Amino acid sequence: MRLIVLVFLSLITLNVSAQFIYTNIEPDVNVHSIYPDEISLPFILDINNDSNADLKIEGAIAFGSGARMIKISAYGNTSLLETASTNVPFSLTFNDTISANDFWTLSGPGLTYSTTYISYYNNKFVGLRVISNNDTLFGWLRMDFISDTIHMFYANAIVKDYYLNLVPGQEVIIDETVLPLAENINAYDVSDNKNGSDLYLTYDKAINESKVSEYRAIIVKESDASTFNLISAKQVLQGNYLSMIPNGMNFSDTLASDVKDKDGNLIVEQVPYRIFVLTLADGVINTQDYLSQSFSTITLNTYTEKVSEIFAEDIYNNNNSSDIQISFNKISDESTISEYRIIGVNLAECDSFSFDSAAVVESGNYQVVSCNNSNYEIQLESGFNDNHGNPFTTNTPYRFFVMTVANGTTTTQNSLSRASNTVTYSNPNAFKAGQYLGNGVYYFNVDPDSTVVPPYEMGISSSSYDFDLNNDGQMDFTMIAYLSVSYGSEQYYSKIIGLNNNKVASISTYTDTLREGDMINKNLAWNTDWQYLKSYSQFAWWPIIITGLWDFNKDRFLGLNVITGTDTIYGWIRLQISSYNRVIVKDYACLIPSNIVEESEYDNDFGLFPNPASDIVNIIPHVSSGSKVDLEITDLCGKTILKTQTAEIINTLDVSNFPCGVYLLKYSTSERTVLKKLIVERKN
Repeated sequence: MRLIVLVFLSLITLNVSAQFIYTNIEPDVNVHSIYPDEISLPFILDINNDSNADLKIEGAIAFGSGARMIKISAYGNTSLLETASTNVPFSLTFNDTISANDFWTLSGPGLTYSTTYISYYNNKFVGLRVISNNDTLFGWLRMDFISDTIHMFYANAIVKDYYLNLVPGQEVIIDETVLPLAENINAYDVSDNKNGSDLYLTYDKAINESKVSEYRAIIVKESDASTFNLISAKQVLQGNYLSMIPNGMNFSDTLASDVKDKDGNLIVEQVPYRIFVLTLADGVINTQDYLSQSFSTITLNTYTEKVSEIFAEDIYNNNNSSDIQISFNKISDESTISEYRIIGVNLAECDSFSFDSAAVVESGNYQVVSCNNSNYEIQLESGFNDNHGNPFTTNTPYRFFVMTVANGTTTTQNSLSRASNTVTYSNPNAFKAGQYLGNGVYYFNVDPDSTVVPPYEMGISSSSYDFDLNNDGQMDFTMIAYLSVSYGSEQYYSKIIGLNNNKVASISTYTDTLREGDMINKNLAWNTDWQYLKSYSQFAWWPIIITGLWDFNKDRFLGLNVITGTDTIYGWIRLQISSYNRVIVKDYACLIPSNIVEESEYDNDFGLFPNPASDIVNIIPHVSSGSKVDLEITDLCGKTILKTQTAEIINTLDVSNFPCGVYLLKYSTSERTVLKKLIVERKN
């Protein structure tokens, strides 16, 4: 189904008289070919200002060939100047004439631009004939026909301005009717010097520059722009505008640091300006001056530096937003900002989330991070809301942005980072390949890495490695590499066997190869039989055959499932397989639901920082001076790591030798016992 939309724009009519109507379209309108899976939105024009549509410009698809085109159609009593042999609009140039003697096509199917028939061009004209109140009027529409920069074999029509001669029957000479004025005025904030040298100005020269003696770029405060006109522009004093003599080139340059506005004031930050260009007549061919302006305002600011390297991951198991950790690099000079703000956005909205969107996020819907002059790993608060104030929910994908907030002195404008990767947090009984932290997680780092050596290197038939996945003293899996020789062939195998009906995630008779972050849960295909990782077969009469799903020399994960009396445990082993089935075992972990611990209601009586910790942690029992406190640290399997009694207000504990993982820290007084989770983690 086609969608037809009448588009209303800011059409700046520069000259309306008893002789003609000229309308400049600001900004120029881009009508593109129909993209795949997209509905074209036509641009509709009223040429003679009678409130009736005269022209429609739209993307189109050729019948049969499917070629993408730009189509221009006339309504009612409007006609187009046509190239008879190809059914395309006649592309008129600057010196052409439009009259009743031309070949006109009536309203109806319309004419098309296609790269099959015409070349791309700039500043060409379409001849127009409008019959109004039985009078025949002639005019033109100026356009560019250019290649689409995104989609190959597609095109864009850039609609610029149009003209209609109101004298019935009179021919139109394009050279005499195109107004000599500067066009497409744009200004950009390109530096942080806090003066006019931050301003980069561009504009297009008049198409018929022989009628121009001078251009004057005038900077006007936005508060004065609505009353600034041609008369005002001519009265601006020398020194308060930028003068340029026509040279056949479009203008683009950075302005001087001492450039002034129309009132003689230096250009400063945080003041909105609009740029006007006064085009002065040569006084011979042309005696009329013209004033054109930028379509949008420009406000200079010193922007904060953007945060880089944002990474989000679900590493905890609290069943709320605090499961998520956000990592990002600090900016180079934190003295220029007051704080960072972490903003969470539903994945469905991320493509449209912009700086303007972030600027209106209300307090309470982002997390403030104070500057500490180091890179950041921030655990989200348990009550973290998304940008709309909605609580985070499980199994919903999110991405994160970090805003750097200006300090108002050395910087005046905030900046927004790019989006992080996508992250989805799951309930506490969900587990991911590579996850080594979180409530109820047991992790073991095989240090140094252990290699299940191919048998031919050892002169034996097989070698193996055993895994106690959940650290309960009972082996759960065995990994074997072995050699089979028969009838002139050698076959090298590596496989894993689940003991006591423990299961391995598999595809057919081969183990599934999980990537970091893949979910390990009941939805995987589980198998209690032994499963091949890789096989390598060499026959005297046949080429080498390699089978299995593992990529050589890349870290991948095995998904594992162990059933105990009370728990369904999911886990992983990180492996790397090289040639001839050399298996390198790196680390493994599992989630033990019965070890998930809820912290005491008195946890505010117990200070513990930093947490997570990598080397040193400070323990502060909030008790009266001189009172003795029993401290005990255990792992999630109940093994005591440390037990002591202290009366110190602050206790410093060295955990640099603790394996990464979650520990229980318990302190007891005569009044109560308090449990606290201690997380030890280190980044490689």
